[in-house]
Order: sequence, then structure tokens, then C-alpha cells
Amino acid sequence: MPERIEVEPGRPGMSLRVARVLGTLVGMSSRPLRDLVLGLAIAGMLTVGCTSTRSASRFDGSASDRLAVADDVAVIADVPPDFEVVGTVRARCTLIETFAGIDGDYLSDVDCSVERLTRAMRERASRVGGTLLAGLDCRSKRPRGNDPRHTPIRCGATVARPKNAQSWKSSDELRQASVIDPLDPALPSAEEGWRIQVELVRSESAPELPPRRRDLVSEFATLPANYVPLGDVTTTCSKDCSRDAAREGVREVAGRVGANAVVRVECAEHDAGWLCSGTAAVFLVDPETNPDAR
Repeated sequence: MPERIEVEPGRPGMSLRVARVLGTLVGMSSRPLRDLVLGLAIAGMLTVGCTSTRSASRFDGSASDRLAVADDVAVIADVPPDFEVVGTVRARCTLIETFAGIDGDYLSDVDCSVERLTRAMRERASRVGGTLLAGLDCRSKRPRGNDPRHTPIRCGATVARPKNAQSWKSSDELRQASVIDPLDPALPSAEEGWRIQVELVRSESAPELPPRRRDLVSEFATLPANYVPLGDVTTTCSKDCSRDAAREGVREVAGRVGANAVVRVECAEHDAGWLCSGTAAVFLVDPETNPDAR
């Protein structure tokens, strides 16, 4: 039976907190690999990427004119009496283990979480004229069979909008009742993660680390003396993605493998999309607790 994922009101962050221990893998030195990948991309010889547009979510219902941006789409328990149902929206991703490296998997699966799914659903609800999601339900299945590195996560909700759309304005009351924190306007669209593919080659000496939130991953132009590389990260898409999304993907993947920082992040145009690369790194001594490590 699928395992239901509880969404707690007012709880910051909605990531599926699954403790993962990353194995030590054979990799290449970081700089030569990234230079090679970027060179191939610029030369037009890199073929890794999306060949067709993938959809982050599925909407069933009758779309209407847009009333709200995704950040204004509240997530509450039930549809209020003065609202009407527009339809339903569903989204899914498959959380993958990264102990074997990452070879062409989609960012939406590398960084698969309830948070990403909910962000994608709010973006879809906004486009179809909805102003809230009601009855959010998220479930996961434990790995079975011969593929233990994959854990599917699915979310669904009802999309609704006010019956009197002409007089509607963003409601502070609904915002306060929402079980989801406001979207970070600095983040690219979550839906782009379904179109961005990821390559990760782990360094030979990479330590085993649990995942880290992307907002805890710093960025440096050069590798600080107190840091060691975990591996090379490359994100790429052929179309329908932004430079910001591909670039932010490098940070998200770095966090997924437990990095404290990304180093030397670079981007280049690739077909009608983008390719970005960087090195995931971790400090040997915490500079917050040891001034000598700063």
C-alpha cells in the first residue's frame, strides 16, 4: 500500500525528508571533466538532453482566465463555500538514490520531494485559473523488487477559484490558512525540473553525506582551501527551460549529495536550451564553529 505523507500546517518546508547515505564512488577529477562537457556542448556534439517537452503535472477540468500568480495560490483543507471547483491536478516524480552517480536522470527525480510537486501544482493551478488547492494528498511507495533506488512520490489536489471572479482579490485570510509556505520568487519554475537532465560524476575521495537543503548550499568562484570536491554536476536541457533553472539545478543536485557549496558554476547555450556545470564541494571543518577554517 502507498505510504501517505502528512502535510503539517505551518511547518516550514515540505521536502520528503528521507535520510540517505551516499556511497563512495569512482569518479574523475573535476575541472577536466567539466571543461570537456562544456566544450562538447558548445561544439554541438553533446546529445544528452530532452528530446520532447515533459509535463510536470496533469490537469483535468475546465480552464479559466488566470486570476493569481503561483505564489498567491493557497493550499487549504477544503473548498470554501464561495469557491467553485475548476478541476483536479496531479503531479509525480521518482526519488532516486545517487550512490551510483547520476547519468541522465531528470532534475525532478534527483530533487524529488513533496515541496517540488506542490510548487509545480500551484504553478499549474495558476495557469488554469485556480486560486487555491484543496485537499492536498501526497503518497509514496516503498522500493520493491529489483529497483530499490527508486521511490515514486505522487500528489493530487482539487483546484478551485472564487465564484465571483471579477471581485476577487488575493486573500490574506487564505494565505494564513495555507498549509504551504509562500513560494520563493527568486526560484525558477519548479516545472522546468521535468525538462532538465542531470549528470553527476563522483570524486574518488568523496565522503558519505546526507542530503542538504539547497538554501544551505553556498556558491564560490574558486574552491576554498578548507573544502574538498564531491564531484562534477552538469545540468542540460534542449528546450523550454531557462538559464536560471539550469543553473539553480546545479545547486539543487549539489545539495542532494550533501554539498555545502558549488564552485565555478558556468553556463552555455545548448541547442534551444542551456547547459550548466559546477563542482559540488564540502568543507572539512565547519567555518561557522571554527574561525580558523574561514
